[in-house]
Amino acid sequence: MTILTSPKTLDTRYTAPVVPPAVLAAVCTYAESRGVSPAGWFAGSGLDAGQLADPELRVSYRQASVVLRRALQALALPEAGLEIGRQETPAFFGVLAFAMMASANLGDALRLAAQYHQVSGSLMDIAVETDSRQQTVIVAATPRFPDPDLLPFLCEELFTSSVTLVQHLLGERFTPLRMEFSYPAPPYAEAYAAAFGCEVRFDCANNRLIGELHWLARPLKTHNPFGVRLGEELCRKASRALPEDDLVHTVVRLLGAQLQNPPGMAEIAERLHITERTLRRRLSSSGVSFRQLLDQVREQRARELLSQRQRRRIVDIAAELGFSDDREFRRAFKRWTGLTPHALG
Repeated sequence: MTILTSPKTLDTRYTAPVVPPAVLAAVCTYAESRGVSPAGWFAGSGLDAGQLADPELRVSYRQASVVLRRALQALALPEAGLEIGRQETPAFFGVLAFAMMASANLGDALRLAAQYHQVSGSLMDIAVETDSRQQTVIVAATPRFPDPDLLPFLCEELFTSSVTLVQHLLGERFTPLRMEFSYPAPPYAEAYAAAFGCEVRFDCANNRLIGELHWLARPLKTHNPFGVRLGEELCRKASRALPEDDLVHTVVRLLGAQLQNPPGMAEIAERLHITERTLRRRLSSSGVSFRQLLDQVREQRARELLSQRQRRRIVDIAAELGFSDDREFRRAFKRWTGLTPHALG
């Protein structure tokens, strides 16, 4: 068992150039519209602003985060994410937007977005779920890495651009029921209500857009059956260019989001729109098993909790990690590390 020391060791994409630079392009376009040159943001990153127009370019999360931090400092506009997302047209989403526009209805378009969002250059992971009891549709965004300084910007850009794209698809105004964010309210929190036109909550468990379920049935005027097939095929080809660990990362994210009651392999396979057999085969080809990933995620979270300045009770940590009792957790931790939880602290 490999002992994990940081979330970045669990996902090689932190330094792997696999992300289309759409977000960076949107930020640079916005900066230039305000008379700000983005050229200096790329110093030492191995990139330059002129490369962003290259359709073959891929950047790493590390490179993107360096450039974005410099951009936010230079722009000196706290709500830049809200502004930039509102100005992103479907062209920023590339082949994914083409496939979504050709879809029969908004529900089909969002299904494609959930399945292929990574080919559009998203720096967060997206899941779309429905709640028939509440009659709602939920678009959830999960950070790929712990990055609290950038999280507000990433959420603002992703959700405002998503609302803008939905309005382009529908040809009418779309207003969510509620927005939820996992971080504290920023000083410019009132700008969120203006941007989304709905109730906004902070310090929540997740980052989510919640809308009324009936929107999913809305037909799209741009629907084209041939376009759907072509768009999906283009998305599949772009997706195949991503490394196989991309699936590993996605499984890790889904497990980490529900550690108290972790989903099984069948549930995760269903959410990924693949069979359980395919999921098992692809994990095996990446050199891991489902059980190993669950152990790794639990071990990483256990280490984080045990290293906090104010130590929590072992029984509470065990419950948060989905163990039935503290004895089961102690045995597992000993198996992972050769140490007891108290010895690590």
